Amino acid sequence: MSLEEQKKKEKKVVKIVAIRGRDDIADLDEIIDKVDLKQICCISLDRKEYLSGIDVFEQADDFSSQLKLIANPIRLKILLILLNKEWACNCEFESAFNEHQTLISHHLRNLREGGLITFQKKGQWKFYKIPDEIRPFLEKVRGLIYILPKKCC
Repeated sequence: MSLEEQKKKEKKVVKIVAIRGRDDIADLDEIIDKVDLKQICCISLDRKEYLSGIDVFEQADDFSSQLKLIANPIRLKILLILLNKEWACNCEFESAFNEHQTLISHHLRNLREGGLITFQKKGQWKFYKIPDEIRPFLEKVRGLIYILPKKCC
């Protein structure tokens, strides 16, 4: 491959963002020719080494799964009820929401499978609780509700 072909190939790698309405932006080809592609940070970066420097990078998938669980309004409200009580019966959730019992049971099962709640069965009733090791995390989530901007999302 000739030097000129190599430069053309390298030009495709560089992305230049221009601001509309600016007259002082030079010709893009001129800018690209001046860029030393070997000095661009991402080209020579060892990604594994870089990612290992982010201390919680490996936990991001698990954390994201937990956030998805509490992102549903019904599941979040179930957790908020449980944060205010030690135990709550499934009948309390059914009366708190204007939804079918099967939908509430579905959300309770999701929260159980995600490890955010546990339960004990007594007769036909199930009593739910937030495990002690999960409670501090959910209390911090509740705290976020207070500081959320009113017109967010």
